[in-house]
Amino acid sequence: MLVFVDPVGQMRGKLYRKEKVLAALEKDRSGFKITSPALSLDYGDMIYDMPGLSDESANFGDFEAYVDPDSFWMLPWADPSQNVIGFLELGAEHGAYCARSLCRNVLARGAAAGTAPVFGMEWEFTLLRESQESAAAKNYAGLTPATPISSYNLVQFQVAQQELYEDLAKTADAMGLDVDTWQEEMGPGFMEAALSPSDSIMGVDQAVLLKFLIKHHANRHGMLATFMARWSDDADGHGGHIHMSLTRDGENLFTPEGEGAALYRKFIAGLQTYVPEFLPMFAPNVNSYRRMQPGAFAPVDTRWDWENRHTAFRAIGPSAMRVENRVPGADCNPYHAVAAMAAAGLRGIDEGLTPSEPGAVPEGPGLASDLATAIERFRRSEAAQEVFGEGFTEYLATFKHQQVAAILGQVTDIEKRILLELA
Repeated sequence: MLVFVDPVGQMRGKLYRKEKVLAALEKDRSGFKITSPALSLDYGDMIYDMPGLSDESANFGDFEAYVDPDSFWMLPWADPSQNVIGFLELGAEHGAYCARSLCRNVLARGAAAGTAPVFGMEWEFTLLRESQESAAAKNYAGLTPATPISSYNLVQFQVAQQELYEDLAKTADAMGLDVDTWQEEMGPGFMEAALSPSDSIMGVDQAVLLKFLIKHHANRHGMLATFMARWSDDADGHGGHIHMSLTRDGENLFTPEGEGAALYRKFIAGLQTYVPEFLPMFAPNVNSYRRMQPGAFAPVDTRWDWENRHTAFRAIGPSAMRVENRVPGADCNPYHAVAAMAAAGLRGIDEGLTPSEPGAVPEGPGLASDLATAIERFRRSEAAQEVFGEGFTEYLATFKHQQVAAILGQVTDIEKRILLELA
């Protein structure tokens, strides 16, 4: 199977004959197509009018795609004739629509400058004792978490779910996914999986595959795993936190003192300055902003501090010195989020920026409180246009604007509950 990761981070793919894939690898890696409307699809195949892709001017044609020869992974549970998965990218002509090539280019620019980003992702999610059918039958209300109470690192519940943990861990190992830890988080059914550090696009591929693996195996065990940024008013949100450092020749450039410390502060300043401008790449959905609320272990401003999980940017050191970006939700497209974090931090270094004092809220625009505001900042951002290109910036802004319009155009249950009789 060859897959393309769509704008929202979902894998969409087809089964190909082995001979076709091998022939492509022996030549120029081409011979595969991605239909243009697929680049206009949101969750549930909600299709938007995207200029040149799915509006009246589009011809619904195919775009040339190329297979990455280094991107193949085994699916241990699948039939031997269908147990290999690889990643496709769009060609340069349509690169603005390709999250994977965008991220690859940002990482490559950092490496070429002698400041190669090294990153590790964490996925938080909630395991529900539901199926797709039961959740729909309940109208997605009154869903039952896998554990009845909060169970942070509680061995009792980890042992109770040992079959699922073992299944996930063994399959991840068989696939070659570098999962560092699996654990119960703070909240009913709340769990986390953390990947080991990587310096290549394959590290982001692993994040995509890990989310897929968790959802697939939850279904196999009669459960449902949700990565929705905030799935319940009674639960904290799910983070897609990213740990990042910079290296040269394999050596961490961040140090507690000297030039490495100065570089570290500039990197953090870049995050404080540009993460608010790039926010739709970290918090891409209307629901994302329900996670970013006071007291929910999600940032509401761009403070940084040492070992402080209430801040947007948690400074970790002096050993294995790095920054944890706590802004991304588990609903992010990891290619967008990793690219945006690296680009923001590197721009801070290039511009010699100065961060706020630890724990202090910096001056200037903070994090937007809703997607519509974040989109307009992103669309106007000169930095986004310079780093990611005008084509991608306009594409993502237009795509997300249509999600806002589609969701805000719906009458909600709370509106009916409050207004039906009394308005």
